[in-house]
Amino acid sequence: MKKTILQEYDKENQKAFDEAKTLITWNKYLMSALGLWPSHRYDFIFVSLFCYYIFHFLLDYAAFYFALRSFNLIKIIGATMENVTMAQIFLRLYTMRRYNRQYGEILEEFTRDFSVKNYKSEEERNTFLSYNSRSKFFIKIVVIFLGVTAILYFTKPLIRQLSLSKNVNTTKAFTYDLPYRIHLLYKITDIQTYIATYISRIPILYIIGFTQTAMDCLTLTVIAHLCGQLGVLSIRISNLDVVNKSNELNEIIQRHQKLIKIGLRLRRMYRLCLLGHFLGATIAICILVYQVLISIAAGQKTNLVTFFVFGFLNIFRLYTHCWVGEYLIHESINVSHAYYRCKWYKLPLKDQKSFIICIKRSQQPLSLMAGNFSHYSLVMFTNVMKSAMAYLSFLRNFI
Repeated sequence: MKKTILQEYDKENQKAFDEAKTLITWNKYLMSALGLWPSHRYDFIFVSLFCYYIFHFLLDYAAFYFALRSFNLIKIIGATMENVTMAQIFLRLYTMRRYNRQYGEILEEFTRDFSVKNYKSEEERNTFLSYNSRSKFFIKIVVIFLGVTAILYFTKPLIRQLSLSKNVNTTKAFTYDLPYRIHLLYKITDIQTYIATYISRIPILYIIGFTQTAMDCLTLTVIAHLCGQLGVLSIRISNLDVVNKSNELNEIIQRHQKLIKIGLRLRRMYRLCLLGHFLGATIAICILVYQVLISIAAGQKTNLVTFFVFGFLNIFRLYTHCWVGEYLIHESINVSHAYYRCKWYKLPLKDQKSFIICIKRSQQPLSLMAGNFSHYSLVMFTNVMKSAMAYLSFLRNFI
């Protein structure tokens, strides 16, 4: 009877883990859209999209070059904003492709953690599931705002033309504005060419949307999962009976070593991409706030909505990365504290040595880094915001 009750209880808890596992499915759909799902990679899809992206990337930077030559600061600011976005897209595509096999190995390893049998108490289960639910919440917000922002930005010229056409007092002629600032190799002189050129930009909308969402979803999934496993490990260390359970101690040490290896691997994989995000977010937030202020002054409501949503998205995405980086540091420190509080001095001498090594290693917390000089944390988030506002103040006084 008791065994049946326990089986029913485990079955109910397993449903929660099956629901949590949908995060892996989300990653599969988003990465498959780019041909980058590790277990079923489609090189033709990726190469086709990447070649189109490189072509657009070159046209985008050509537009930036001609904006610099024009000495028109408004054009330079707008071109800089798009160039920053394109550079971030490149780094994200490069990271997902360069470390595709490593991502596959990590996701395969993490998939095994979605079993109720891996957890020994309600506290362990709740700790792991809480990180999963919070990462899901952030991913949903990011995906929604990314979709809205991408569509608003792409349709901004059309919306502006419609608003001008409804204004009976305006005599302004129809302008052939495109959604992205690129240097075309031909001139647009008629509506048919304009429509064809506009439609030809749809693939870049697809690339930007799926690259941003896939990378953000993947990052939040793997780092939040690692945080959850470190949280479970610290609980297990705190509850360890060092006198009677030497086998469990060995399991804990092995698990800790495995999590450290994964954490260091992720730090190495994300180093370049997060450096681009750190620098890009600082520039983007500054420019977007400036463009919002310009739109308010000029009464351009269509631009105002687009820039406001885009600005919020950049701030929120930076916050999610800093949030998950903060908790990675926090949970690593918790493991160190759990080791220290444990009665390791009652262990046999050979186990004491292993335990002291674990204490020493856990004093160097795992973290996400922007290059080699800054840790992703809430402190970094506030520093980026302060820097962006300082640059904004300079920009307003300069122009």
